[in-house]
Amino acid sequence: MIADEAFAEVKALVIARTGHHYYIDKDAQLAERVAHRMAATGDATIAAYRDRLRDPADAEWPHLESAVTINETFFFRFAEQFSALRTTILPAMIERNRDERRLRIWSVGCSTGAEAHSVAILLADLLGDGIADWRIVLTGTDIDEAALSAARSADYSAWALRTMGEAERERLFDRSGDRYRLKDRYRGIARFERHNLLTMIDAAAPLGYGDYDLILCRNVLIYFAQDDATAIVGALARRLATDGILLLGHAEPNPGFDAVADTAQVAGILTYRPLRSQPRPVAPPVELAPPLPALLPRRRPPRGAPARTRTAPPGSPPARRGGPLFRRARRAGIGGQGPRRTCLSRRALSGSLLRHGALSVRPLPAGAGPRSRRAAQPDQRAARRQRARPGDRTRRRRRHDRRGDDRRHPPRDRHPR
Repeated sequence: MIADEAFAEVKALVIARTGHHYYIDKDAQLAERVAHRMAATGDATIAAYRDRLRDPADAEWPHLESAVTINETFFFRFAEQFSALRTTILPAMIERNRDERRLRIWSVGCSTGAEAHSVAILLADLLGDGIADWRIVLTGTDIDEAALSAARSADYSAWALRTMGEAERERLFDRSGDRYRLKDRYRGIARFERHNLLTMIDAAAPLGYGDYDLILCRNVLIYFAQDDATAIVGALARRLATDGILLLGHAEPNPGFDAVADTAQVAGILTYRPLRSQPRPVAPPVELAPPLPALLPRRRPPRGAPARTRTAPPGSPPARRGGPLFRRARRAGIGGQGPRRTCLSRRALSGSLLRHGALSVRPLPAGAGPRSRRAAQPDQRAARRQRARPGDRTRRRRRHDRRGDDRRHPPRDRHPR
């Protein structure tokens, strides 16, 4: 099936309609779900099933959308976010809207409704019996009709309640065998509708939802392409109230979202706000250094012109010219005269001064370093060579010849005894 050209067109149709870029590199997983639907419709070939999907109004589309949607959810998912909702975010919203007694909350991509029902439980616990005096609009939306039907019935398996203890399950649910049904007090708060997120980034689509105090869009954007996810976050942020908050899943925040929504830390979790609703830090002005003066090319004086002399400012100490060694050499007349005098290194200059008697060597005190000891005895090597016996060089040569080739280096006795 995957090698058939018709499958590639079916894959493109599914991604374009649902936005599930998740299947761009998961052909085997998509083929399995498509084969299941082909068995239900009776289409023998993938080409026949493709022809059916080419009609956007075909009755098969809701069933295929339900088949390719991943419905993984459970109550109080991401404990850190629900802890912040219980202790900080929802109490602040209740206090801010106490005069109007109105709250608008949207659970995007709600799947089977565990997220929306979890928020309903928090609101019922925070407001108590006074919840009847509030106008609470808690809406869960999803593209999967089968998941929405399960959300309306609020009947779950133990797997959806895996983060809750036995006492909490007894308080919130009525058990029937291995199924748990949410109690009426909490089940009637949320309502569920079908909605496709891709319609939000269509410029021609009506605004629809808006002025929300809280929007939850968690573990939904990971199935969309990056550009579509950024556009969806911007569309959701525009539907928030002035003080509204948008919550995303832990793996979904992206630096690109900063261009469409503001971020803020609330109770230790990352939240998104409407764009430009939060004051942004202003960087201090940067003081630029003054520009450097332009460097002009150095001009050589004409031949025969008197040498230029630099005059030091009044009160400045006399300048050192070459150090004491060079000043002593000039006094001794070593190194030439005039502007073209020969430049000597310090070693050659010190040797010239020693030969002329203009530099004396003083013995160093005990404990001086090896460098100073070598400076105090400049002719140490020469003296060692003079003290060497005539036969030493011959013996060294013979030892060398024994290690090498005697034919190439025949022993020679330069100093016969």
